[in-house]
Amino acid sequence: MDVVKIVRNWADDHHLYMDYKGQKRAEWCMNIIMGIFFLIAFPLGYFKEMLSVSVFTVLAGSALAAVVVLPPWPCFRRDPLNWQKPISST
Repeated sequence: MDVVKIVRNWADDHHLYMDYKGQKRAEWCMNIIMGIFFLIAFPLGYFKEMLSVSVFTVLAGSALAAVVVLPPWPCFRRDPLNWQKPISST
């Protein structure tokens, strides 16, 4: 159980979240990156007549998109949620 507490404390200290607007920005970035790499990969593989070139180009785009989108970068945490204060029971 100590490991769980250590991991939880580390996660609480390092802001491992992405707000809703950040999720939308991350999805937009992923779609743009994947679209650009697809537009490059298809003609490249077609003119080289090698499907593997297209596949590896799309995989490179996927890896780049993962590095850009998966970590909760500060640009994806600009708009935190404002939670309501708890109502005291009287």
